[in-house]
Amino acid sequence: MLIVIFLVLPVFASETTKIPAADSDDDSSSGSVLVDAETNEEVAGIIDTLRVFTYNIRHGRGLDDQIDLRRIADVIREKDPHLVTLQEVDVGVERSCRFDIMQILSGYLDMEPIFNENIPHQGGSYGNGILSALPVLSERNLHFIQPEGGEQRGLLTAEVEFHEVRIVLMSTHLDNRREENRKVSVEQIIETKRAYRGAPIIATGDFNAIPGSPTHIRMKEYFDDVWEKVGEGDGYTFHAANPTRIIDYFFYTNNLVEDGNARLRVVKMEVIESDASDHFPIYAEFELIR
Repeated sequence: MLIVIFLVLPVFASETTKIPAADSDDDSSSGSVLVDAETNEEVAGIIDTLRVFTYNIRHGRGLDDQIDLRRIADVIREKDPHLVTLQEVDVGVERSCRFDIMQILSGYLDMEPIFNENIPHQGGSYGNGILSALPVLSERNLHFIQPEGGEQRGLLTAEVEFHEVRIVLMSTHLDNRREENRKVSVEQIIETKRAYRGAPIIATGDFNAIPGSPTHIRMKEYFDDVWEKVGEGDGYTFHAANPTRIIDYFFYTNNLVEDGNARLRVVKMEVIESDASDHFPIYAEFELIR
């Protein structure tokens, strides 16, 4: 006698779950839809994965006190990102051999460089940078209003195109000494965000603020903290010789994206251990979904 045994296996939902359409007449997959587990909304599908990297490079100076831009490029290249944001970038500055760091990294990585000066320094310029392997649609640099003075800080913003979708990327480095300056700078980041209605926005950089600080709490009112969503471990980014705290971040938001348009969903983030700077870099992956 032939005995047929049927095994019923549990089905676990992933980040994107396929469920039958409400009016399906059969159990075929042709009538199924994708549901975003993050928002519980139906999505048409995943378009592609966007790879993003952020790094305070301390003008290329590593823990060995040597300036080595090839070493910086090698750390970045390992992840093959579409977009890179950089902080503490020198262009033509004496302390870094008057190198044009953005042009050199651009050459090593075959990416388009974007740089704007926040302060003149030792005969050159110092500020934030962006490297892009995607078409750049626009760029702008904002010098923050800083009520308590100090070193001029700024927000470098670029619009890029990814699968015909406009993505906004921000690179910033906030005051390391004055909480009031950081709080005012965050308000200016929020105001800048409102100028890019319709686009997903990724804000990155060295915020010089730990989780739970006023700066961090205010950012989270308008952005999601990527590490809190998908990060593992302690997430410490500073100091590279003995990391004890998080001060470098990825934030993102789809709040200004109209219903039905493509948006970002973060799926991965990792802190990368390296001695190429006094900060550890951070790498994140975002799925572009409809």
